[in-house]
Amino acid sequence: MAEPAQTTRPAPLRRDAVLEAVTFAAERLLLAADWHDAIDEVLARFGIAAGVSRATILRADPGEDAGPLATAEAEWCARACRRWPTTRVSAGNPGRRGSRGGSTR
Repeated sequence: MAEPAQTTRPAPLRRDAVLEAVTFAAERLLLAADWHDAIDEVLARFGIAAGVSRATILRADPGEDAGPLATAEAEWCARACRRWPTTRVSAGNPGRRGSRGGSTR
């Protein structure tokens, strides 16, 4: 499993780490029979390379009255980070997630 890197790296080193993550993602996703099989490791690499605590793949679906909905397809969280309690976000009300509520911030 990939380990979190220092987030205080200089920009050129972070850029190189992100480019390495892109290369890794391309290889893993092209070789996987289903992208779901590779996405956890791919998101971990992107999150660590970018020095963030969370990386999420969202799928946008047409909504009804509240506007489009975004559904989290996959998510990586750093060790000290908790996952979001729900997976659907309304564009018409971005502060509310799904039917159970919860902050997106």
